[in-house]
Amino acid sequence: MMDHIPVIDLTKIIIPPNGITAESSFWKEIATEFGDALHGIGFAYLVNHGIPKDKILNVYNASKKFFELPKDVKLKYRKQDFSISYNGYAQPGDEVFDPSRVHELREFFDQCGPNMIWPDEEVPELRISMDELREECNILSKVMLRVLAISLNLTDEDFFIKHHQGLYNPQVKSQLTYRTMYYPPVPEGYNLLPGAIRCAEHTDYGTITFLFQDSIGGLEVRVIWKTRLHGT
Repeated sequence: MMDHIPVIDLTKIIIPPNGITAESSFWKEIATEFGDALHGIGFAYLVNHGIPKDKILNVYNASKKFFELPKDVKLKYRKQDFSISYNGYAQPGDEVFDPSRVHELREFFDQCGPNMIWPDEEVPELRISMDELREECNILSKVMLRVLAISLNLTDEDFFIKHHQGLYNPQVKSQLTYRTMYYPPVPEGYNLLPGAIRCAEHTDYGTITFLFQDSIGGLEVRVIWKTRLHGT
């Protein structure tokens, strides 16, 4: 069991802008590191991943602008039925990972598949920035799915890519989910419900999760948490 989160440098297989090397030894090296990370702790920091910082910052800025809108405006884009559509805004308490918790104090906005709703009237840049980041993440996801296959010594290195074709089709309901999160400030004297938490302990339900970190942090990894790396 690892006591740290490994840092994996993708420089050897990702050459900007969006160039992918075919050198098999480099892919095997990265795959070995990634496989060890998944077996050891389940997480890894990815550096030099090829996604431009400005595209990540654009999403941060647009998201902040959206989440700071008045509550009644945000609720215009609220998810009405999670079983029908996963798109849109969720206010604190709409999603609870731990049924023993009465409340989870966080907001988020999801982009997932068709029938997307956007706050174009108030924050048109949210759609633009998230669409741009989605295209970048699609490239990185294919890289990491191939890395995953190599780490498992599969004969077909594109096995996972072939079995995740719906991820890249915006008309498929089960495609990639893009979520921007917001943890609203808790002012002094706020009537916090007993047992409330920001985000309860959980495991993600997808194949791979990319978490873009800001300078504040907040993710806690079970085992030993020592530090965080901004920009991974």
